[in-house]
Amino acid sequence: MQGAMGKVQTESTALQRRIEELLKEYAGAELIDSVAVGELSKGMLTLYVADAAVLYQLRLIWEQKVLQIVQAHLPAAGIYEIRFTTMMPR
Repeated sequence: MQGAMGKVQTESTALQRRIEELLKEYAGAELIDSVAVGELSKGMLTLYVADAAVLYQLRLIWEQKVLQIVQAHLPAAGIYEIRFTTMMPR
């Protein structure tokens, strides 16, 4: 059981790294400096941002662009929705 969970987490981490690479390559520093790649669940990729003002700006400018980038380069991931959300305070 532990081995299966470790494999799932490794695959998830690899996918997150690949998404970060794509965002850096296609969207540049403007986007990648503002987000942290979160989890992928049921086709929805969550990207975390620091505050509501950045969240609003990214939704207006980047939501569809990010979706198009990810779908074009990672079709097997099955991502059909991008959700920007603010980070939870620690």
